[in-house]
Amino acid sequence: MNRKPADQGKLKVLALLATLVASALFAYGFIGQDPAYHNFADGRGFAGIPNFGDVLSNVPFLVVGILGLIRTRHDVPSRSRQVYWYTFFAGVALVALGSGYYHTDPNDSTLLWDRLPMTIAFMALFTLVIEERVSALAARRLFPVLITVGFASVLIWRFGSGDLRLYGFVQFFPILAIPFLVWTSPTNARSTRLLWCALGAYAAAKALEATDVVIFDHLRIASGHTLKHLAAALATWFLYCMMRSQSPDSQLQS
Repeated sequence: MNRKPADQGKLKVLALLATLVASALFAYGFIGQDPAYHNFADGRGFAGIPNFGDVLSNVPFLVVGILGLIRTRHDVPSRSRQVYWYTFFAGVALVALGSGYYHTDPNDSTLLWDRLPMTIAFMALFTLVIEERVSALAARRLFPVLITVGFASVLIWRFGSGDLRLYGFVQFFPILAIPFLVWTSPTNARSTRLLWCALGAYAAAKALEATDVVIFDHLRIASGHTLKHLAAALATWFLYCMMRSQSPDSQLQS
């Protein structure tokens, strides 16, 4: 259900939260790209493809992205929400290509193509949550701003000052804001459960990313970063299911 008048209280909390996150990042100071970031645990190649596990594990993003692009028009009656979902699933599909390309030759230049589509997907998802749980008007006004800030955060890092603070804001502010909005604005129960599942899978992905070497040393068949891709793709699958659960056909069956 769309809330036409914006919930001013929630918007004020979001503005305060954004200010606090931005202030903390500003106070922290310049954040540059750590060269060691590109040193992933599993460097094994296969069939002429370097870093095969980290490359292949991006395929699920492509599957979910394509499925979402196919189903959005049928399952989402609202034109504005169609735009947000199309943008989200396009970002997810492009993550598969960008991340796959990056992992064939990890360096700052190829990392650009990994991060750009991620910001598209993040900002589109954030817009969807705002549209559903705050107001459609706020979502329409914020959508171009969020997408622009997402793009700018990557371009500033790669072609500007080399500072990752704005990119860090784009990555982590929605992860703080979305749970707040879900908690304070319950809507469709199944949709809410699936969104929580997506957030949980994403949290697991970040934990797997942080334990890349440890997991590879213990498992040997897969690294933490490879499993991170699969967990993050699972998060997008939950979001695809959330979109399907909100379709008119699904509502009639329930």
